[in-house]
Amino acid sequence: MYRQVKICEPHQQLQKIIWRDRPTETLKTYVLTTVTYGTAAAPYLAVRTLHQLAKDEGDNLPVAAQAIKCDFYVDDLLTGADTLTEARRLQRDVSSLCEKGGFLLRKWCANHTSLLSHLPENLRGTIHKLNFSDSIVTKALGVNWVPVTDSLHYKVTEWKPAKTVKRRVVTSDIAKLFDPLGLMGPIIVTAKIFIQSLWRLNTGWDSPLPLEYTKQWIKYRKGLVMLNNITIPRRLTISTKQGIQIHVFCDASELAYGTCVYIRSINDDSIVYCQLLCSKSRVAPLRNTTIPRLELCATLLGARLLDKVKTALKGVVKINRCCLWSDSTVALTWITDQQGSRSWKTFIANRVGEIHDRTAGCEWLYVKGEDNPADVISRGISASQLAENQRWFCGPEWLTYPEDAWPNNTKPQVEEPIPERRIQQVSLISTEVTDDTILKRFSRVERLQRVTAYMLRFIKNCKREKTTRFIGELSITDQQGSRSWKTFIANRVGEIHDRTAGCEWLYVKGEDNPADVISRGISASQLAENQRWFCGPEWLTHPEDAWPNNTKPQVEGLFKNDAYNKEAHDSVKREALWKHLELFDIPAKLRAIIRMCIETARCKGRFGQTRS
Repeated sequence: MYRQVKICEPHQQLQKIIWRDRPTETLKTYVLTTVTYGTAAAPYLAVRTLHQLAKDEGDNLPVAAQAIKCDFYVDDLLTGADTLTEARRLQRDVSSLCEKGGFLLRKWCANHTSLLSHLPENLRGTIHKLNFSDSIVTKALGVNWVPVTDSLHYKVTEWKPAKTVKRRVVTSDIAKLFDPLGLMGPIIVTAKIFIQSLWRLNTGWDSPLPLEYTKQWIKYRKGLVMLNNITIPRRLTISTKQGIQIHVFCDASELAYGTCVYIRSINDDSIVYCQLLCSKSRVAPLRNTTIPRLELCATLLGARLLDKVKTALKGVVKINRCCLWSDSTVALTWITDQQGSRSWKTFIANRVGEIHDRTAGCEWLYVKGEDNPADVISRGISASQLAENQRWFCGPEWLTYPEDAWPNNTKPQVEEPIPERRIQQVSLISTEVTDDTILKRFSRVERLQRVTAYMLRFIKNCKREKTTRFIGELSITDQQGSRSWKTFIANRVGEIHDRTAGCEWLYVKGEDNPADVISRGISASQLAENQRWFCGPEWLTHPEDAWPNNTKPQVEGLFKNDAYNKEAHDSVKREALWKHLELFDIPAKLRAIIRMCIETARCKGRFGQTRS
């Protein structure tokens, strides 16, 4: 096939070779003008040429063009049809289309003689040149296929154990088990588990295995011969099918987890045919993990495998229904939770999110453990046990029944609390409210202003470079900054007085203030139930004499003290003030300020001496 694909001339110069027939001859340089076997780009160039051929010449032969695009694996074609008539037409069209590109299809094999009888012998496969016996085996993409019975087989040669079994020998033998579809999944996972156990020993590649492991490997390796007795039908669906379903089963154990996919087809006579399509398995991680987490990993593996199967079957068959089954109630609860993946911790949420993306439109159902065919791929069994396990190859028996005869698939309820649920952490800070504001730490406003100025300077210095920070005594600008709040308040109070002339300003408690919700904001559902917002406080509907007390709480006396000091300590006003104090009753608050003022006490003593 490669020699039929010509390389463009500029790229041919990159495929030069030096050659001579005899050592005495002069070296000659040759240029390879076609795709050369062994180069990294060779497989891609060959496949890309086939696809371009199907695109250029496939308008008149769309079915053959689709087969070339989807059913070729490099230079091997593996395709088929539902009837002999369709198969002959497909064979003729694919051959015709390939010949237009200079590709001659040879080594034809088929499961019916009429598809080969008209072909010359040089185009038939080797097995069909001599006879058509049911014992003749050919290979289809590395898998043994018996065309007469249309079945797949595995061939394992007898094994004679060496004197010493080493890890290198074990891994080499396991690598020879070629099972691309996972039809022998329970056998393969047993080997994977054994390999993992050898890694736990931390022995060298050429170190002999311990006696216990040696016996275990010999028993497993000798038992592989039983695979020669297993026959797997190649056909997946029934004839004249009217509906096709995909059923995915998932399971996990402490050792491994896996999934298997079955195709369920129904014909016009309501006869059901169910067959294993493929499987996938993985060993459990070395670090201990909970069984529910492993079960979730198994469901994710099933979702990924289903996604690949649907992609491979797209345009080939019409899938009516996809069902995914698990016997883990916890894993199903994680997947089917109405709130989605946000309800669970990160490990669970990431996997549940991917499962939802890959299985959109599919059903997640519960299956009992004894009916789950994926149980064997999560634990591993011997070859002799697999040969007798009909449930592995055909699925649960009830899958061949009508759907209304299936067992109850209602998932049992999981007891609260459900594992791995994300806990909403709420931090509550309890602060004891004490009457210890900054206004009460100082007895004079001037001192409060200086402290405030130093605080503002510290805040500004934190935002500046070290070389540009303010240091030293307070400047006039710093002190003005600490008093700027007075100007801010005065300006706004003046505007308020102008706009509310003739109005009353009254005090209302915070819990009665309907404007509280507009300053904080609430949701639409909370607003719909907030009657106070639409109608005001309830006591507004009462007579005015029944309104709550609207007397505002007393403010701090610091600023009263400041005003008193500015007026009463003036030498001119001081004597006049004391004359008035003798005539009028002084409020208790003001009396307390006067009593605590040292300067006033001194002045009072001097006035008293004058009066005497």
